[in-house]
Amino acid sequence: MLETLIKERVFAVLLGGAAFAMFVIALVSGFPRLKDGASIRIAAPLLPPQMTLQGEGREAEIILAAFKAAGVGNPVEFHIMPFTRHWQAFLSDQRLDGVTTVPQDIQIKGIRSETYIHYQN
Repeated sequence: MLETLIKERVFAVLLGGAAFAMFVIALVSGFPRLKDGASIRIAAPLLPPQMTLQGEGREAEIILAAFKAAGVGNPVEFHIMPFTRHWQAFLSDQRLDGVTTVPQDIQIKGIRSETYIHYQN
């Protein structure tokens, strides 16, 4: 039991570190500049438990923790939609500031992070 808990904690720290690095790089190199208090709007797919319809889940936790660690105090709004529609919405809706979970072979504007989540059916 303790060994499993330790492994989960180590994994969470590593995953959080990777996400933190990804967002710091994005912030420094051109993440949209927002007014103080303006919401950061992120398109995301409905992929429980990674991302739920309520904008909660593992990926949401990683993103929120990375913003907090980077000192970004703006509120984050996750706009949840079916898989594939989320990156199509990001490409066509200028109100969206970012997008999560885009396959590597999809060409999309912005700064792409290193892969930090692998899905397997």
